[in-house]
Amino acid sequence: SIPKFKTDNLSIDAILEFYFIDTINLWRNKLDELGKEYDLSRLERRILVYIGRNPGIRQADLALIMDVEPQSLTRSLENMEQKKWLQKQDDNKDKRAKSLHLTEMGESKLTDAFKVSEKIRPKVLKDLPEIDKELLTKILKQLRKNLEIII
Repeated sequence: SIPKFKTDNLSIDAILEFYFIDTINLWRNKLDELGKEYDLSRLERRILVYIGRNPGIRQADLALIMDVEPQSLTRSLENMEQKKWLQKQDDNKDKRAKSLHLTEMGESKLTDAFKVSEKIRPKVLKDLPEIDKELLTKILKQLRKNLEIII
């Protein structure tokens, strides 16, 4: 059995921080486990979703918004290009840059990436009333805003 997290002598802020990070990591790990059934890694799922939502995004911009080292992104993109999930095209605005587009196979893998989330999300959010989901969304938006302004 998993040992319980001891909360003795901890502030509510410290407890909240632990549970938040621990919950996100557990959720990610569950997504990773299910992603294996679809032959998708965490990074591949994220790349597919970002390109799917931003067709034609430049590689440098993708690395920036994903907060991923360009070298690890380049390797993954080359691998995904070999699998015929995406294609690189010359960028219309900057001939030195490449824009990224999903292929038909990539669109199919994007559907698989969404299936992974759709299988897990309802289980994670079960028994949470809509009003609590709305409140949690509001809180998370504020936390994100606070994090973005920390220097």
